[in-house]
Amino acid sequence: MALAITVACPAQAEGQKGRTQVKEGNRLYSEGRFDEAHQKYLEALLEDPESPLIRFNDGAALYQNQDFQRAMERFQQALESDRAMGFYRGIAQNHAQLGDVYQEQGTPEKALAHYKRAVKIYALLNDGAAVKVLLVKLEQVAAATGADI
Repeated sequence: MALAITVACPAQAEGQKGRTQVKEGNRLYSEGRFDEAHQKYLEALLEDPESPLIRFNDGAALYQNQDFQRAMERFQQALESDRAMGFYRGIAQNHAQLGDVYQEQGTPEKALAHYKRAVKIYALLNDGAAVKVLLVKLEQVAAATGADI
Protein backbone atom coordinates (compact mmCIF):
# COMPACT_ATOMS: atom_id res chain seq x y z
CA MET A 1 0.00 0.00 0.00
CA ALA A 2 1.54 3.31 -1.06
CA LEU A 3 1.30 5.85 1.70
CA ALA A 4 1.88 9.57 1.53
CA ILE A 5 3.93 11.37 4.11
CA THR A 6 4.38 15.09 4.30
CA VAL A 7 7.00 16.87 6.31
CA ALA A 8 6.11 19.70 8.63
CA CYS A 9 6.00 22.99 6.77
CA PRO A 10 8.93 25.38 7.01
CA ALA A 11 6.84 28.09 8.70
CA GLN A 12 6.60 25.81 11.74
CA ALA A 13 10.38 25.87 11.99
CA GLU A 14 10.56 29.65 12.56
CA GLY A 15 12.24 30.53 15.84
CA GLN A 16 13.58 27.03 16.22
CA LYS A 17 17.21 26.00 16.48
CA GLY A 18 18.30 24.33 13.27
CA ARG A 19 15.58 26.02 11.23
CA THR A 20 17.90 26.69 8.30
CA GLN A 21 18.73 23.00 8.06
CA VAL A 22 15.05 22.07 8.46
CA LYS A 23 14.04 24.38 5.62
CA GLU A 24 16.79 22.97 3.42
CA GLY A 25 15.83 19.43 4.40
CA ASN A 26 12.20 20.15 3.54
CA ARG A 27 13.22 21.53 0.14
CA LEU A 28 15.30 18.42 -0.57
CA TYR A 29 12.47 16.20 0.63
CA SER A 30 10.00 17.93 -1.69
CA GLU A 31 12.42 17.26 -4.57
CA GLY A 32 12.50 13.55 -3.68
CA ARG A 33 16.10 13.74 -2.44
CA PHE A 34 15.42 11.84 0.76
CA ASP A 35 19.01 10.84 1.64
CA GLU A 36 20.11 14.47 1.43
CA ALA A 37 17.06 15.61 3.39
CA HIS A 38 17.90 13.06 6.08
CA GLN A 39 21.42 14.51 6.32
CA LYS A 40 20.04 18.04 6.76
CA TYR A 41 17.67 16.85 9.47
CA LEU A 42 20.60 15.17 11.24
CA GLU A 43 22.45 18.50 11.15
CA ALA A 44 19.38 20.22 12.61
CA LEU A 45 19.15 17.59 15.36
CA LEU A 46 22.69 18.47 16.42
CA GLU A 47 21.41 21.97 17.19
CA ASP A 48 18.08 20.89 18.69
CA PRO A 49 18.19 17.18 19.61
CA GLU A 50 14.80 17.17 21.37
CA SER A 51 12.76 18.78 18.57
CA PRO A 52 9.73 16.68 17.67
CA LEU A 53 9.41 18.58 14.37
CA ILE A 54 12.91 17.65 13.27
CA ARG A 55 12.50 14.07 14.45
CA PHE A 56 9.21 13.78 12.57
CA ASN A 57 10.70 15.16 9.36
CA ASP A 58 13.72 12.89 9.65
CA GLY A 59 11.37 9.95 10.18
CA ALA A 60 9.52 10.93 7.01
CA ALA A 61 12.77 11.00 4.99
CA LEU A 62 13.83 7.64 6.43
CA TYR A 63 10.39 6.21 5.65
CA GLN A 64 10.62 7.36 2.04
CA ASN A 65 13.99 5.58 1.80
CA GLN A 66 12.28 2.46 3.15
CA ASP A 67 14.43 2.52 6.28
CA PHE A 68 11.39 1.55 8.30
CA GLN A 69 13.14 0.60 11.53
CA ARG A 70 14.91 3.95 11.88
CA ALA A 71 11.78 5.79 10.72
CA MET A 72 9.82 4.05 13.46
CA GLU A 73 12.42 5.09 16.04
CA ARG A 74 12.24 8.74 14.91
CA PHE A 75 8.42 8.80 14.92
CA GLN A 76 8.42 7.22 18.38
CA GLN A 77 10.89 9.85 19.65
CA ALA A 78 8.77 12.62 18.14
CA LEU A 79 5.66 11.09 19.72
CA GLU A 80 7.27 11.09 23.16
CA SER A 81 8.35 14.74 22.77
CA ASP A 82 4.93 15.81 21.51
CA ARG A 83 3.28 14.02 24.45
CA ALA A 84 5.59 15.79 26.90
CA MET A 85 4.63 19.13 25.35
CA GLY A 86 0.93 18.30 25.06
CA PHE A 87 0.98 18.91 21.29
CA TYR A 88 -2.02 16.82 20.25
CA ARG A 89 -1.76 17.37 16.50
CA GLY A 90 1.84 16.11 16.62
CA ILE A 91 0.75 13.13 18.69
CA ALA A 92 -1.88 12.27 16.09
CA GLN A 93 0.57 12.73 13.20
CA ASN A 94 3.09 10.44 14.83
CA HIS A 95 0.50 7.76 15.53
CA ALA A 96 -0.61 7.92 11.89
CA GLN A 97 2.98 7.60 10.65
CA LEU A 98 3.73 4.77 13.07
CA GLY A 99 0.67 3.03 11.66
CA ASP A 100 2.11 3.42 8.17
CA VAL A 101 5.47 2.01 9.27
CA TYR A 102 3.89 -1.00 10.98
CA GLN A 103 1.75 -1.62 7.91
CA GLU A 104 4.86 -1.57 5.70
CA GLN A 105 6.59 -3.96 8.10
CA GLY A 106 3.74 -6.44 7.87
CA THR A 107 2.34 -5.96 11.38
CA PRO A 108 -1.22 -4.79 10.64
CA GLU A 109 -2.42 -5.27 14.23
CA LYS A 110 0.01 -2.62 15.44
CA ALA A 111 -0.85 -0.43 12.44
CA LEU A 112 -4.54 -0.61 13.35
CA ALA A 113 -3.84 0.37 16.96
CA HIS A 114 -1.87 3.46 15.90
CA TYR A 115 -4.42 4.46 13.24
CA LYS A 116 -7.22 4.19 15.82
CA ARG A 117 -5.35 6.43 18.25
CA ALA A 118 -4.71 8.97 15.51
CA VAL A 119 -8.37 8.97 14.45
CA LYS A 120 -9.53 9.63 18.01
CA ILE A 121 -7.17 12.56 18.44
CA TYR A 122 -7.94 14.07 15.05
CA ALA A 123 -11.67 13.74 15.82
CA LEU A 124 -11.15 15.65 19.08
CA LEU A 125 -9.27 18.31 17.09
CA ASN A 126 -12.18 18.49 14.62
CA ASP A 127 -9.88 17.59 11.73
CA GLY A 128 -12.37 15.81 9.51
CA ALA A 129 -9.99 15.55 6.56
CA ALA A 130 -7.39 13.65 8.59
CA VAL A 131 -10.08 11.42 10.10
CA LYS A 132 -11.38 10.60 6.62
CA VAL A 133 -7.92 9.63 5.33
CA LEU A 134 -7.25 7.44 8.35
CA LEU A 135 -10.65 5.76 8.22
CA VAL A 136 -9.84 4.64 4.67
CA LYS A 137 -6.55 3.17 5.92
CA LEU A 138 -8.33 1.52 8.84
CA GLU A 139 -10.91 -0.03 6.55
CA GLN A 140 -8.24 -1.29 4.12
CA VAL A 141 -6.15 -2.89 6.86
CA ALA A 142 -9.20 -4.36 8.58
CA ALA A 143 -10.52 -5.80 5.31
CA ALA A 144 -7.15 -7.36 4.51
CA THR A 145 -6.79 -8.93 7.95
CA GLY A 146 -10.39 -9.62 8.91
CA ALA A 147 -9.99 -7.42 11.99
CA ASP A 148 -12.77 -5.36 13.50
CA ILE A 149 -12.40 -1.61 13.67
